[in-house]
Amino acid sequence: MQLGCRRAGWYSYDGLDNGGVRSAPRIVPDLQHLEPGDLCPWTPGTHDGFVVREVERERALVLAGDAGGLYQVTWSFALEPIDEVHTRLLARARGAYDSRAVGLGLHLLGHPLHFAMQRRQLLTLKRRIEGFAAARRG
Repeated sequence: MQLGCRRAGWYSYDGLDNGGVRSAPRIVPDLQHLEPGDLCPWTPGTHDGFVVREVERERALVLAGDAGGLYQVTWSFALEPIDEVHTRLLARARGAYDSRAVGLGLHLLGHPLHFAMQRRQLLTLKRRIEGFAAARRG
């Protein structure tokens, strides 16, 4: 719920996607509320970005964005319980575009960049969540 620029950060490469501001190391109670229609800016200096499409508390978050009319993207996060103490976070991104040139650019640059940043985001979240859980047990 606290993802996003000018919120707790994207938990990826903060120098690239959060203006060098470190993503929050803990749960921030004041940032636990999002509603459909809320904006999560792409980067600190922009006034556009992902619009919250759906929120299911403690279960799912769906964001959508329009990259300057070049392509549309939907990015979803879902929590899937595994057992009483384990949960899996699933992240999915989907895009649509009309131009072959945009498709080629996304294929050559956008997809590898998104993969690297999404991987970093998920690893960072995993470390933080496991550290939080260990501190609560300890």
